[in-house]
Order: sequence, then structure tokens, then C-alpha cells
Amino acid sequence: MKNIKFIAALLLTGLLSVGSNAQTLATITAESGNRTADQANCWGFGTFSPNATTPITGSYSYYGNAATSLSLGACWLQAPWCKFTKAGNITLKAKCTSTTGTYRRLVFSYYTYDATKPYGQGTLVRFDSVTYGTGFTPSAIPTTNQTISIALPSAIISNSSVYAILISAVGQGGTARWILDDVNIPATYWSDPSNACKPLALIVDADSDGVQDSKSL
Repeated sequence: MKNIKFIAALLLTGLLSVGSNAQTLATITAESGNRTADQANCWGFGTFSPNATTPITGSYSYYGNAATSLSLGACWLQAPWCKFTKAGNITLKAKCTSTTGTYRRLVFSYYTYDATKPYGQGTLVRFDSVTYGTGFTPSAIPTTNQTISIALPSAIISNSSVYAILISAVGQGGTARWILDDVNIPATYWSDPSNACKPLALIVDADSDGVQDSKSL
């Protein structure tokens, strides 16, 4: 059975270092069937909830509301705060509940971290999207599984900052909803569920010697 997996030794001293090239997948499926359980692992949701109706894989997938708004904040899934040590691709499975609508789009953005902002959400930077519908390539709004792969933006790779990936489900016309599953983000999980999902403290090891530098963030 699928489950939420953070395939990393998250809190082991020595692995949490800027100098490390370790890269693990922050992965979510809907197989818990419980959005609250997923939120406890620092994932965020705007209208997406587990649903057992025609799931993509397993018993559950995440269903959003009808994707008829162009706002990135109308229907979304946000990953935990992560560090990105090397290039890679975000992958996920997606389909829509029907073909009704002019188009449906998944927009990929990232939040910078700002401790003065609610939930730490600083600047939102959009970096890619995929669109289905009339006049677009791919053309038809899909009701069968689509495997989507989106390259991480170079701006967030190999620096000392943390970022949170936002996937927004938008569209125009009709009633088709987005269904998402098996979201994989090539990053090191850097959220602390015991501290309101704020980022973990950064341990700086610029020379990769396994010893914390004299000045840490």
C-alpha cells in the first residue's frame, strides 16, 4: 500500500548540511485517506482532499474543486519547506474528472521563506506550467492518467535557502476538476512538524568535511 514517504534520515546530525549532495524525494500520495494526517507532515492544501472516486493509483487520489479560477491561490497543493541540492524534476500523475471546459492548467511556483510572513510564505515565483484544452498542446483536457515532469528552476538549487513548491490547479469554463497523485519532489525535507512546520535550523558545512562551520545560519 502506498503511504506518505519522506525517504531520508531527516534529523540525523551530520546529514543536515549545506555541503551535502544528498538528494531525496519528498513524496506524497493520498493513501492515508486523511488530509489532516498529510498536513501533520507539513503538506498544505487549498480545496484538495483525498477521494476514492476513480483514483489514479491505489485507493485514493487528491481531488480539487472545479478548476475554473485563474488565481494561483484558488486550488492548490503546497509541499513542505525543502532544500534543493541539485537539479531534478518534479513528477506527478494527473487527470481531470471530465473534458468540460476551455482549458485546464497546472502551474508550478515556489515560495521563498520569510519568517515575518504568515506560514513563512515570502515571495511567490512562478516557474513553469502545463496546459490542456482547446488550442493548446497537449490539446484535449485529459480524463486518463498523465505523467507530468517539470524541471526544478535553477534559482532554487544549491544555495543555503529553503523553498516550498506550490502546485496550483487553474482553468477556465466547464466543471472539470483536477485529480493529482504520486507527487515526487527531488529535495531534502526541511520542515519541522513539531514547530508549526517551520524550516529546520540550517547547519552550514561549506567544505563538506562533516563538521559544522564556525558560523551557522
